[in-house]
Amino acid sequence: MYLQSVMARAGRLPVEAVRNYSGYGLAAITAAQARALGQRVARDRLPEEPAHGIVYGQKKRRGIM
Repeated sequence: MYLQSVMARAGRLPVEAVRNYSGYGLAAITAAQARALGQRVARDRLPEEPAHGIVYGQKKRRGIM
């Protein structure tokens, strides 16, 4: 997960989050939406990606499409 606020401060576009992942798409949710589903959101800065974050908490398995 990438933190949009960190990317924006660095002048980076959201599409850069998937630039190295051919065939993948991009979706967005807010931290409030994740929290409403019982998840937690945290920064998880990596040396190669300062905008990296994590969404953690127990996930419910739903049907796979």
